[in-house]
Amino acid sequence: MHDRPWLSACGVVVLAWLVLPLAPVDTAVDPTVTFDPPSGVAGQEVTLSGSGWEPFEDVNVYGPGVTAETGEPWRQAEADGSGEFRVTATIPTLPAGRQSFFACQVCVGSGDPITGYSATFDVLRDLRFDPTEAPPGTDVGVTGSG
Repeated sequence: MHDRPWLSACGVVVLAWLVLPLAPVDTAVDPTVTFDPPSGVAGQEVTLSGSGWEPFEDVNVYGPGVTAETGEPWRQAEADGSGEFRVTATIPTLPAGRQSFFACQVCVGSGDPITGYSATFDVLRDLRFDPTEAPPGTDVGVTGSG
């Protein structure tokens, strides 16, 4: 038995591995929601993406000041098998400045607290003239948002 000391050492390692309990490793990641681009004007198309969500479940995204109790989702997407989603959306008419959007999967629970995550989008002021160029004295239409 002393001819192969490495064999005894391997046996001890295997025995320890079988006998000692392994502590669970927490691999949970908080879900994310991001806008691309992170700023723009009302009416602009953006890409909304996220990761860390429950696979194959809907992710509901609510606009500023709206919750599951007070209104409908602004946008909804289904997370794929990896818990990721990607969807395009049009920024609604909102005041200029940083606006918070709220995302959740279980938005109204049976007594459980609502777990959600927020993402911000910076709404920029937008001012447009029609026509963009004109001689002095010409009537010009002006529209804007933010």
